[in-house]
Amino acid sequence: MSDFHVLDSQASRIIGANLISYSNNNLTGPIPSSGQLTTFPASRYENNLGLRGIPLPHEF
Repeated sequence: MSDFHVLDSQASRIIGANLISYSNNNLTGPIPSSGQLTTFPASRYENNLGLRGIPLPHEF
C-alpha cells in the first residue's frame, strides 16, 4: 500500500470540505479543476510535493 493519496473530484463534493486540512497528507496528482477545492489558498495544500493545479503556483 502506498503512502501517497490522490485528491479526486469527489473530494470537492464533501459537505464541509472547507474545514478539512489538506496539508501534510502526501497528496499527489491534480487538484480537481471544478468545485470549491480551487477556491482555497495555496497554503491549505502545503507539503504535498506531488500535488499540482490551481491554486498552487506553477513551480509546485
